Amino acid sequence: MENEQRPRVLVYDAVDAHCLDCLCEVADVDVQPDLTEAEFMACIGSYDALIAGPPHRLMGRMIERGYRLQAIGYAASRLDNVDVSAARAMGIEVFNAPASSAVAIAEQTLSQLLLLANRFGNGRLAGKTLGLIGFGRIGQQVAQRARAFNMRVLANQPRLTPELALASGVQAVDLLELLREADFVSLHLPFNAETKTIQGPTEIGAMKPNACLINTGHAELLDNGALLDALGNGRLAGAALFVHPSEMPDALDTAAILLRQHSRVLTTPYQTTSIDSNHAD
Repeated sequence: MENEQRPRVLVYDAVDAHCLDCLCEVADVDVQPDLTEAEFMACIGSYDALIAGPPHRLMGRMIERGYRLQAIGYAASRLDNVDVSAARAMGIEVFNAPASSAVAIAEQTLSQLLLLANRFGNGRLAGKTLGLIGFGRIGQQVAQRARAFNMRVLANQPRLTPELALASGVQAVDLLELLREADFVSLHLPFNAETKTIQGPTEIGAMKPNACLINTGHAELLDNGALLDALGNGRLAGAALFVHPSEMPDALDTAAILLRQHSRVLTTPYQTTSIDSNHAD
C-alpha cells in the first residue's frame, strides 16, 4: 500500500547512479532514455513526473498525453526543446537547470575567443575589448575568465547595478557604445519576443570593423542574413555560433545554412557540463 502512494517518475534521459538512488528513495522510477516518440506517448499517461534532457524534444503532442503529470524537469539551461505553453496549459510545472551549465558555456565561449583570435586576428586576447550582451550567470562567468586574459570587458544588461559592474571588473555601457568599441561581441541572452534578432542589420552594422561575433544562445538572436552580408563584404572578421540540438537542419533558413558552411564561421555543438552533472545540480 505504501508504494501506491509514491509518485511514478519517468526518466527520459541518462542519469548518474547517485542521483537515481536518491530519486528512488522517494518515488517509483523507470529509466527509459531510448524511447521512441510513439513509445513515449503510449506510456507517459501513467507517470506523475518526467525528467528529460537534451537532445530529447518534448513537443506539445507528447506532453498532452501526460494526463497525470504534475512536473517536468529538463536538465539544461534552456527550455527550447520543451513546449512550455502546452505544459502550463495542463497545469504542469516546468523546471530547468539555469545555473548548472554556466561554467561550461563560459569555458566554451573562451575557447571560441581564442580560436577566433588565432584564426582571424593576431592570436592575442590581452588588451582586446570584449563586449557582453547579457550579463547573467553565464555572462559573469565569461567576464571573470576574460579578465584573466587581461581583456577589457564591457557589459550591456538592463538594470546592471554599478555595484555588480564594479565587483565583476566590467564597464556597464549602452548597446551602441559596446558595439562600436568591442573587438569581440558575445551574446548571452534568453530567447524571447524581445530578444529575437536583437543583433540585426543595424546592430551588426554598428560593430567595430574586423570585429568577431559569438552567439552561445538561440540562433534567432541573430539576423542570419545581416551576419552573412557582414562576413561576405569583409566588415566582420569572423563569427562563432553554438549549434543547439533543437535547431534542426530542416528548420533552418537559407542564410543560416550558408552561415554554418562559411569559411569565417566556427560552429560548435552546444553542450552543457554533462547530463550527469546537470542532474546532480
